[in-house]
Amino acid sequence: MAAALPRTFRRILCEKLSPDFRQATKIVDAPMPKPGAKDLLVKNRYLGINASDINFTAGRYFNSGEQPPFGVGFEAIGEVVALGNQCRGKLQIGNHVAYMQNESFSEYVVIPEKAVFPIPSCNPEYIPFMVSGLTASIALDQ
Repeated sequence: MAAALPRTFRRILCEKLSPDFRQATKIVDAPMPKPGAKDLLVKNRYLGINASDINFTAGRYFNSGEQPPFGVGFEAIGEVVALGNQCRGKLQIGNHVAYMQNESFSEYVVIPEKAVFPIPSCNPEYIPFMVSGLTASIALDQ
């Protein structure tokens, strides 16, 4: 049986654009989300932190004019703690997953089932594979 989820969780929001990450961001409490029909609720265990996070909160990645507040962070690994009612059954509560999605600097995140990939354990050594693999793929394509 799955453990009861808290009613709230903490996440990091960018509240103003700045190259100083501490000045740009704030830790806030948020209500616990419920996964949609084809989504998972993941409890993050490890997060990737890199220069892209500072560039993002400095506003260097925007083409659409998006403005704060917005969640930050791009990649994480964690444990599936809830499943939407239309998930295909490949993942179960307790499985470990990796993903790349905005707003990963959060204790919990709702993410489409198709956007995660299973990993054998919740080991922080898996984090660089996502970014390094993408970087290598882009380099080979260019």
